[in-house]
Amino acid sequence: MFPNSDFSKFVLKHLKKQSTLIDIGCGDGRDSFFFSNNEIMTKGVDFSKETIKKNLLLSNRYLSFQHLDLININNLKQSFDYAYCRFIMHLITESVENTLLKWLKSSINNSIFFETRILDESKNTKNLNHYRRFFTENEFIDKLSTFGFNINYLETSDKFSKYKELYNVKDLDFDPLVLRVIIQQNPNVELNT
Repeated sequence: MFPNSDFSKFVLKHLKKQSTLIDIGCGDGRDSFFFSNNEIMTKGVDFSKETIKKNLLLSNRYLSFQHLDLININNLKQSFDYAYCRFIMHLITESVENTLLKWLKSSINNSIFFETRILDESKNTKNLNHYRRFFTENEFIDKLSTFGFNINYLETSDKFSKYKELYNVKDLDFDPLVLRVIIQQNPNVELNT
C-alpha cells in the first residue's frame, strides 16, 4: 500500500476524533486506513469489488469497507459527519456527479472535502489513455453552489499531486492541476429535483 496522501493530512486537521467519515472512491484504502488510525470512524466505498475485497483485510474497530457503484449511492441509508472525495469527481460522469451531490446534501452533517483534477488549459490533457471528465474550477464551483453548498475553502495548484514524480506514469509529462475544496450545506438553499 502507498502512504496516505497529503490531502488526507490536510483534511485530518478539520476532523473531530470519534466522528464519522465516508471515503468515496477509497481505492486501495490508504487514506481510509489513515483516518481510522486517527480515531475517525471511517467507511471506505469503491466501485471495484476486487479492491474492496483486499481492503476488507484492513478493517478494524474504526474502519469498514463496502462495494458501491455511485449510481446507486441513494441505497446507502446512512449519514456521516464528513465526506472525503479525493480524485473521484473527474472520473465519473456528470449524471453520476449529480446523483452523488444530491446524496451528499442529504447525508453529510458537517463538511465535504474534495480534491479533484481540473482542466489546465495551458497543458494538453485531452489525449490520455484513460477516462477523464475535464471541467474548470469555475464550472465545479458553480455546480456546488447550484446544489446549495457554501464554499469554506478553495485552492488550486499543480503542486498538490506529484503524480508524474511519485508514480512514474507514461501518459503525463507534468503534474496535474488540482482543486481542493471544503464545502458545507447552505441551509437557506433547498435543492429542487
